Formats: sequence, structure tokens, C-alpha cells
Amino acid sequence: MSQSDNDVGAILKKITEKLDKVEQRVKRLEFFVDSGEFETEQLQTAPEAPVSVKNESVESRVGEYGLAWLGTIVLFLSISSLMAYLYNNGYIVFSSILGYSLSVFVFVAVKYLRRTAPYLVLLLTLIGHILIYYTTLRLHYFSAQPLVSSMFITLILLAGALGAQLYFSVHKKSELLAGLTILLFLTTAIISNSSHIYLSIISLTAAIALYLFVAHTWWRLLLFTIILVYSSHLIWLFNNPIMGNPFQPMTAHQYNHIYLALYGVLFSLPLLVPRKERFSRAIFPAIFLLNGFVFFVLCAFVILMFFQEQYSEISLAISVFCISFSILLKKKTDLHFAPSFYACFGFMALSLALKSLAGLPDVYPLLMLQSLLVVSMALWFRSRIIVVVNSFLFLFILLAYLLSSPSANFTNFTIVFTALATARIMNWQKERLTLQTEMMRNINLVSAFFMLLFSLHHAAPSQHVTLAWAGAASLYFIMSIWLKNEKYRWMAILTLVAACIYLFTKGLAIMGVGYSIVVFLAIAIISISASLFYTNQKKKLNTGNQ
Repeated sequence: MSQSDNDVGAILKKITEKLDKVEQRVKRLEFFVDSGEFETEQLQTAPEAPVSVKNESVESRVGEYGLAWLGTIVLFLSISSLMAYLYNNGYIVFSSILGYSLSVFVFVAVKYLRRTAPYLVLLLTLIGHILIYYTTLRLHYFSAQPLVSSMFITLILLAGALGAQLYFSVHKKSELLAGLTILLFLTTAIISNSSHIYLSIISLTAAIALYLFVAHTWWRLLLFTIILVYSSHLIWLFNNPIMGNPFQPMTAHQYNHIYLALYGVLFSLPLLVPRKERFSRAIFPAIFLLNGFVFFVLCAFVILMFFQEQYSEISLAISVFCISFSILLKKKTDLHFAPSFYACFGFMALSLALKSLAGLPDVYPLLMLQSLLVVSMALWFRSRIIVVVNSFLFLFILLAYLLSSPSANFTNFTIVFTALATARIMNWQKERLTLQTEMMRNINLVSAFFMLLFSLHHAAPSQHVTLAWAGAASLYFIMSIWLKNEKYRWMAILTLVAACIYLFTKGLAIMGVGYSIVVFLAIAIISISASLFYTNQKKKLNTGNQ
């Protein structure tokens, strides 16, 4: 290739780059003109004035969006006021006809403004659907002489209007219009003021939100619905004061706990939906945390209001669902925190069920043994979250037992066994549990150390306590040799020190001379044996270093 050809190619390349830049600038100018952010005269005379462009943009947005909101709100208020005036003056039929006619007029206006004012069209569409709902609602409610005397017929008509609205929201792929539908469904539930109709409509609303999430990935609508559904149930629990009823707790449960359980199940099912690119990674944690927290609070309200004496069936049902669902999530999804969250919640519900069935203090051994079951679940899930939660629950139950219940030998030794077994499992499977710290294991070992002293002190006669503690020290030394673990050696040393302190402060005063000699010999043999063990270990270490 000649030098002239190279020059021509370079010139053509520069021309192409210039044309691309011109084309991009033209597209930007077309965008500004179409969006109305500044006028054509400004493009010709003052393109270098960014301040005036910015001011014009603010003015344009206020004019387009703010005035659109103001106009549509005033429009609806004027129509609803006119309808109310006609209703109050006896023109009931004409008022309804006017409401439906004006809603049709709004939708006709929407059709003609669809291309010229898209934002105004959106607001008018919402107003049109609200107007249809309001007109239908006034057929029975808020009127001394209703045009339709049957509440059920009115509810059927409202369901038809909301069903059509839901169809249009799906057809137009409008999450905002679907959100309005959800809000109006729950408004209908509150206005119905009839418990089972109220709660049934709420359940239907939760199911609709679930469908829209699965079919259209409308996760914002789902979170919005979770808050509204549980808030509506809370309003029902306090006698629906919005409709003028006295603000007070409901006196009868009317099986509302079944509806509440249905919400919890429906709002848990989205976790089984495969992740999609449109989802943020924070969506699934937001769903199960929001659903779980609010469900837990409302369950507490329901139990306190209606089931203070007998709540074992509710707690057991929650436990079975949560544990089963956590297993399903573990097998079918790649979620990390949700299975552990449901498992923890399920085991807490199981604790409440056991407490209701066995009562205090008989439930404490069962709760301790349940702790081992929780650790086994944590091993399978490879979840340190479950381990941490279980450790703190173990401490809480232990403190509750020590502070509120008389000492029971079986419970005491069950606590010691559980603490030692849990610590051993944590050490054995610490890599599987991804535990980066010894704190959880140390909590169990410290608990076992003090509880063994406490248990032997209550189980053995006073004159045998020192010997029993010395025997426990021997057992710890044997475990340390067998497991090659220094923590058990420290537990042995401290137990032996505790035995000596008890001997010299209290034991000698209640022991006979012959028995005290036996105790002295036992402690001496254990101490000397331990000393020989450490001496031998030191010699091996020195030999190895040489």
C-alpha cells in the first residue's frame, strides 16, 4: 500500500469520527426538544447558557408533573363532592349514572391524550379507576338510602371492578396500577366491617401479590403488599376503629390465626422463585426478614389476646412449617440466610410448644436436648447463624432455669451433658460450620464447668461434695488426654482448685477425721498424677526440640 493510500485512509477515518460526533450532538438536541427542556429559540441563540436551561427544566417539570397531580386530585374531589351532594339531596340514581359517565369520559380523554401527555394520562387512568370504585362503593355504603341494599351484591360488583382493574394493570404491565388495585382491595376489606369477609379479602390480596411477583417480578409491589396486609390484620385485631368501632382488642379469635398463617405461607413462597437478573440481591433477604418479623409480632399479639393458656397447637404448627420450609429452601434454592432464618424461627416456635405442653420447670430438660437437635441441623445446613442463635438461646434458657426454678438433678446433668456434647460437636465440625472463633464453644464449656460443680453440689451429700468434685477433675484430665485438648485440662485444674477451696472452707467442718484423710489422699493423688503428666509432657517437648 502506497503513502497516498495511507493518507486517504487517515482522512476518511477523521471524517467518519467527525460525522459520528455530529450525529450524537443532533440526537441530544432532538432529545431536548422532544422533552421540552428548552425552546427552539434558546437552541439557536443561547446554547451556552446552562443556568437558564436548568431553570427552564425545573419550571417545565413543575408545570408538567406538579400541575398534573394538582389537577387530577382536584378533579376527583370535585366529582366526588358533586356525587355526594346529589346523593344527599335524593338524586341517588342520577349520582351513580353521573359517576360512571364521568369515568367513561376520563378514559376517553386518556385515549386522545395518550401520545401528547403521557404523565397526565397515567394520573387520569388512576383517577378513572378510583372513580369507578368510588361510584360502585356508594351504591351501598355511606348512604342513608342505598341504591343497592345487599352488601354482598355490592361486594361482588366491587370485585368485578377491581378484577377489571387488575386485568388492565397486567395488560399494560403497570406495577403502579396494580399497586392501586391492591390498596383498593384492602380498602374494601376494611369497609366491609365483617370479620370473615374482611380476613378473606386480605388473604385474596396476598395471593394476588404473590401471583404478580411470580408472573411479572413486581417485587416492590410484593413488599408494599406485605406491609399493607399485616397492617390490615392489625387493624382488625383492634376492632377496625377506622369504621367507627370502639378502639379495643377483639374479644373472640374468630379463627383469625388461620388467616394469619395463610399470609405467612403465601409470603414465604416467593423465596422459591428462581433469581432473575431484574432482582436485586437484597430482595430475598428483605422479603423473608420483613415477612418473618411482622408475622412474629402479630403472632405474639394473637397469642396474648386469645391463647395465653393454650397455644401449643399454634406453636407446633408454625414449627413444623418453618423447619420443613427451611429444608425445602436448602434443597431447592441457593439462598444462604433464608433457610437458617426459617430453621431458627421454627425451633423457637418448637420451644414455645414444648413449654406449653410440659410446663415449667419440666420443660427445661427437653429444651436442652432440643439444643443438640439444633446443632445437628446447623451441621447439615453448614450454618453458623443457627449455631450462634442456639448458643444465646441456650444461655437464656440456662439463666431462666437458675433464676426461676428449684434445682432438679435430672435437669442439672442434662444441661451439663448438652453443653459438653455441643462443645464437642463444634470442635469436631468447626470447618463444616465455618466457625472463625472459639467464642461459641467456650460459652458451652464455661457453662458445663459451672453447671457440673452446681449439679454435684446439689446431688451429693455435703460431706461428699469435695470428693465428687475431685472425681470430676479426674474425668476432665482423662478427657484431655483422650481428646488431646488443653481446654479440658484447664477445666480439670480449676475444678481441683474449687474442690480444695470447698474442703478448707466448709468440708472439714462436716467431715469425720477418717473421711477427711481419704479426701486428702484423693486430692493429693490426683494433683501429683497431673503434675507427673505435665512433667512428662515437658520432657517430651524438650527432647523433640533437641
